[in-house]
Amino acid sequence: MVILRCSVAEVAFTRLSGDGSVGYLDGDVGSARFAKPRSFAFDLRGNVYVADKSNRAIRKISAKGMLCVIP
Repeated sequence: MVILRCSVAEVAFTRLSGDGSVGYLDGDVGSARFAKPRSFAFDLRGNVYVADKSNRAIRKISAKGMLCVIP
């Protein structure tokens, strides 16, 4: 799965995270894997939180470009 960021002002889609494969893998956002990412939330520091449904996890995409599981 790939998570895309959409910019309405620029009319563009940018890959936010994911390598296109389904699975469960943390680390660099380019090699991360998700299984049915559903809900998203953002904080004031630029982090993105993803509800990864099939992996039953809340995952954080940091503003610095790393992905990890929220314990």
